[in-house]
Amino acid sequence: MLNIDARLHELGLRVQEGSVTDDELAEMSQLAKSKRQARHDRLALVAGVRRTIEDNSISADLLFELDALQAIVTRLSLLPSTPHASPRSQHRGTRQNKVTGSSWVRQKSGLALVEVKLEGAKGFPCRYCEGDALVKKAYVPAGLKLLDDGQLELNLQRHYTHAGQQYFATEAGQAELAKLIHFIKTRKVKPRR
Repeated sequence: MLNIDARLHELGLRVQEGSVTDDELAEMSQLAKSKRQARHDRLALVAGVRRTIEDNSISADLLFELDALQAIVTRLSLLPSTPHASPRSQHRGTRQNKVTGSSWVRQKSGLALVEVKLEGAKGFPCRYCEGDALVKKAYVPAGLKLLDDGQLELNLQRHYTHAGQQYFATEAGQAELAKLIHFIKTRKVKPRR
């Protein structure tokens, strides 16, 4: 792939100079097509791996020993961030396998306790993470507000993550759950523009 990128760069410079031949233009077109196909194949492979992981409810703790996971997290947290790093490589939280849903999501902060993916909705699931500062939020996410049909607590239970099930069984979790329910019931959904 690096050779393709280098050659495409070289041909691009020749195009800018105006000294490219018809054969080089054809080569450039073929290289670009090869690069797109390689990217497409790579994305299809990653999507297949993700589907397999999700379909079989495989979590990282099933694949690796706890010591190995801790070493990976430690190593990743010690990596320096560079200005040229891709947005995915910049630390904005960890990725966490969803037990209740169909895709991997980037976590905002703390453990993801509730993840609501509505049928037909596009984008990431609406999620509530441990310690979310609800008082600072003016609006309720639409995904959470739609659960408030008179049986909010029961509807919310269906969207607990594995960590959420464990956390909400504790006394601290019950207190946080009560705050979340009050927030959903009393706040309005952000108006659409």
